[in-house]
Amino acid sequence: MALREVLRHYATTVYAAPNLDAAVDVMSDTATQLGFVGAACVFWPCHKQSDSELPPPAIRLAGSNLGAGAASWNATYIKRELFKSDFVYRACLGTAVPIVWSYDCRPQIVLGVGQSATIRELEGIERMVRTTGLRGGVSVPIRGPGGFFGYIVFSSSAHLDELRARYEDCCDHLLGIAYRFYDAAADKLTVHDALGRRLTARELECLALLAIGKTLDEAAEILGLSYSTVRFHLQNAERKLGTPSRAHAIAKAAFLGLLGRID
Repeated sequence: MALREVLRHYATTVYAAPNLDAAVDVMSDTATQLGFVGAACVFWPCHKQSDSELPPPAIRLAGSNLGAGAASWNATYIKRELFKSDFVYRACLGTAVPIVWSYDCRPQIVLGVGQSATIRELEGIERMVRTTGLRGGVSVPIRGPGGFFGYIVFSSSAHLDELRARYEDCCDHLLGIAYRFYDAAADKLTVHDALGRRLTARELECLALLAIGKTLDEAAEILGLSYSTVRFHLQNAERKLGTPSRAHAIAKAAFLGLLGRID
C-alpha cells in the first residue's frame, strides 16, 4: 500500500475505533507499515514540572502487535517505578517535536537535546532491551489543551543509523499520526483515566445528589451521613477526577456517564 493510502486509511480507521485499545492498535499497525515494530502511548492527566513529584502515568497502552514483551515491560515500568526516571518524559518537557532515542546513543540515549542519562535511566533502557528486544524509537510529545501530557512512541528494533534514516523519511508523518490519534481518542483517554481512578459508591452518590440540585445538608440527610462526611466524599471525588471545583467534578462525572441517568 502506498504511503498516501496508508495515511488516508489510518485517518479513517482511528476515528472509527470503538475504544481506546482499538485506537492504539490502529496506530500501532500503521507504525508497522512505516517500518517500525509498533506504537504505544503514555499519558499523565496533567503536566508535572518536577520529576520528583511525578506520579505513575494515568494511561500506558501498547499496540497488541508489540507482543508479550511489551506487556511485561509495561508491568515492570509501573512496578519498579521506572516512570520516575523516564528519559523520554524528561526530554519531552523541553520540546514539542519528535525525538529520536536509542540504546546505541548511550550515555545520552536521546539525540539532540543535550541530556545526559542518569544511572537509573541507563539501567531502565538496558532492562527494556532485554525484555522487549526494542532498541529505540521516535517519540512525539503530546500536550493536550487542559488535558493530558505525555508521548506516543513509535518503537524500533533497528540500530541507530537505520532509525535515524527512518526518522528523516517520516518525521512529519509520525507527528501527524500521533496528534490525529490524540484528537480521535481524547474522550476515550478521559474515560479511561476516570474509570481507573475508581470513584467509590459513596462518592458517586454524593455527586449524583448534588447533580439533581440537592444541597450538602440535604444529601447528608438522604444518605444518613454527616455534613462533613459528605463534603469529604465530594473532595475525594474532585481529587480523583482532577477537577478544580465541585461543579466541574459533577459535570465531568456526568459527561463520563458515571452518574447514570440524571432526572
